[in-house]
Amino acid sequence: MDRISKEQATSPKEILEKVARLASPKRSDITVTAWQDVWVVRVGFDMAVMTRGEEGSSTKHTTKDDLKREVVEIISRVMKDLYDHCGDRGIHKIEVACKHGVREQVVGPSGFALSDLGFDTGTTVMKEIYRASIPAAAARKVSDWRKVPLHNVSDMLTVDHDEFPYLRISTQQVPSFRFR
Repeated sequence: MDRISKEQATSPKEILEKVARLASPKRSDITVTAWQDVWVVRVGFDMAVMTRGEEGSSTKHTTKDDLKREVVEIISRVMKDLYDHCGDRGIHKIEVACKHGVREQVVGPSGFALSDLGFDTGTTVMKEIYRASIPAAAARKVSDWRKVPLHNVSDMLTVDHDEFPYLRISTQQVPSFRFR
């Protein structure tokens, strides 16, 4: 990454994209966009790539607080790696989003969720459940990202999007319901 970051013949955008790709989790969605005269780096990753027990809409967690704690920790690790390897480079901010498989509920005409009655009516979709950023002004105050503890990185995060109030963790298997 250090070699790429010192390439002179490559545009700043291309360098940021390459470094972000190397510093990000596998299969991450990465975009680098110009905003006025600076860059916004966005990284979206699948939680299942970073930790076990989070495949599809399944989770190893029994509470939303536990799941959120791990999401924030992983985002902090990714953010730390990105700022460590991307440096300043005219970055306005870096945003990191965690995606997870979520079962979307089908709500009946009376306003209740059909899954509450024991019917599996939802479809699993990948959804951004949490997104946070660290603006460059805050990031510039850090002289060496490798020495910053993760809890300090977590404290620096600005929450841009939070789906946790709308999530529900279910520990029961819901039987399938099919019309004939």
